[in-house]
Amino acid sequence: MTDLVKNTSLTAEAIDNLVGQFKDTPQLEGLVASFVDQIQDTEDAQFQILVTLDLDTQVGAQLDGIGDILVTPRAGLGDDDYRTRLRVQIRIILSDGTVEDILSVLSIVETSTIEIRRVGSAEMSIQIFEITADPVQLALFISESRAAGVFADLVFSVLPESALFIWTSAPSVATTTQGWSNITQTNGGAFSAVIEA
Repeated sequence: MTDLVKNTSLTAEAIDNLVGQFKDTPQLEGLVASFVDQIQDTEDAQFQILVTLDLDTQVGAQLDGIGDILVTPRAGLGDDDYRTRLRVQIRIILSDGTVEDILSVLSIVETSTIEIRRVGSAEMSIQIFEITADPVQLALFISESRAAGVFADLVFSVLPESALFIWTSAPSVATTTQGWSNITQTNGGAFSAVIEA
């Protein structure tokens, strides 16, 4: 998204854009200026609102005000964490429930690779290995951003996928690293967890 640029010369531009036969007519220029000055006032006010609601520059009670607008209480979070939570809430509000929308919501708080697999016509499985964020919170974000009537589950592990338990009949897979553990539990695969979102 490109940065917005405030135009402070709307009136002068409008007068410059008059057709040649109407240039240098003080009465018409005054009429145009009376209308365009109001538009300039509106533009100035809109930019003031943008500056006031900029998450990157707000702190403390100002962030709380934005949280009130988004119906997202602070819940004991510090400014940086609360700012991140507000960004998530904005993406959830803008979500249409598409896979891309869910990825954009989760990517705000999760740094690991996120994979979404279609399981059925209205079901998806979201897999995150080496998860860094709180999985319960991620499941809540998925629930709030997915489309109504679509089932989703979050499959996650703090370990890499290569360390997880697998079922296989292939002799090439070393069962000591990803299969059943031995009695002393010094080898074998780990289990991932699943949360319904």
